[in-house]
Amino acid sequence: MNRVFDWLRDSGQAEFLTGVLSLLAIVVSMVAFAKSHRTQKRLVEIEEAREQDRISQSRKAHLTAKIVNEEPPRTATSQVHRKHYLVIENGGPVKAKDISISLGGKPALDSGLIENPKEEIGEIEPKSPFRYELRPGLTPNSSLLVTITWKDESGEPGTYSMKLSM
Repeated sequence: MNRVFDWLRDSGQAEFLTGVLSLLAIVVSMVAFAKSHRTQKRLVEIEEAREQDRISQSRKAHLTAKIVNEEPPRTATSQVHRKHYLVIENGGPVKAKDISISLGGKPALDSGLIENPKEEIGEIEPKSPFRYELRPGLTPNSSLLVTITWKDESGEPGTYSMKLSM
């Protein structure tokens, strides 16, 4: 240990060591600054991508489908027949238009599954549902492949496909 102190007491050695340590500190701080700069740059890119995604989502309709079972009120003389409805909902902030629905791979109105197939959905406003009554006699616990396509103001076509259970 005394040798180290003796070596440092020599006039030029301590100054040299101080200079080397100072340069080393500068290099370490430059490396840290460069890493911090890259990290900050990447954070800005992520935030910009999120903002673009948020703007894009604010211009998209979001259609979903579900099957709703309703039981009409019972009367003393009536038999209870549950009604099944295919409910298409637009949970997005913009109107969906040019809507096409297929059930089991066939256009909804031609599928034979819709009761009184008269009305084709043209548009669904934001936060709005549309209902099709399904034909009676569909078996409980059966499933139905529902595919919906649409357009909205985002310019990108929308698609939803789901196997729904009764």
